[in-house]
Amino acid sequence: MTTYTNTTRPGSHNSTGSPEWDATLFLLRSPLLVARTDMYIDDVRRSINWDGLQSEARSWSSGERLLVDAAHSLWNDGTLVNLRHVFATLDSGNLNRFLQALAIRGS
Repeated sequence: MTTYTNTTRPGSHNSTGSPEWDATLFLLRSPLLVARTDMYIDDVRRSINWDGLQSEARSWSSGERLLVDAAHSLWNDGTLVNLRHVFATLDSGNLNRFLQALAIRGS
């Protein structure tokens, strides 16, 4: 089974067998976010320092914050995401990525 590592190509999707983890990482390791989010991800423990990540994300663009919130929601329902806001905020590439993450989570 393939797992995510810090050397996994940013933006790629490799199934770990956990749809929640896979969908969350698919968003957090998107080309837009990976340089800023990777330090908060512990692949071995399959955990994310959400407090630290969300604190840092406060100064990011609205689209970047939205992707972090969406990832948190996919992981453990930690953050509610307004779908109207998703469609109004994300550009086509990041919206497509969000929709792909939903499909991964639903698998």
